[in-house]
Amino acid sequence: MIWASGFQRTKRMVRLTAAGAIFLDEARRVVAQAERAEEAARRAGRGELGHIEIGYVASTAFADVLQTQIRTYRAACPDVQVNCREIVMERLPAMLDEGQIDIAFLRPPIGYPPRNPVGDAPARPFRCRPPRGTCAGVA
Repeated sequence: MIWASGFQRTKRMVRLTAAGAIFLDEARRVVAQAERAEEAARRAGRGELGHIEIGYVASTAFADVLQTQIRTYRAACPDVQVNCREIVMERLPAMLDEGQIDIAFLRPPIGYPPRNPVGDAPARPFRCRPPRGTCAGVA
């Protein structure tokens, strides 16, 4: 509830009071912030904002697989924070399955949880799974 008059009225005109002008400025800021929040939510839903957690084995870094994929991803999705960490290969599939990481770069042969897609990293698109967000269509 507003305890000040926002308008000064006469028979010929209506004018904002000082309190009304301040209220109008603040209301415009609120609407603009709501629009920015809505757009940020849309971008996050499309995977253009947020962060991804990547787990990898050392050999992927030595073979330049990891660097190439991350460079491509960052060029396409500059507003997504990418966090990489080297992890013992045997732990990667379970961490992926439990949602502790979004992407795993590892060397076969190793058992994969059934819910996670598996493919050759250089030949497959670099994708993450929701809800953390991805930049869709990055190859």
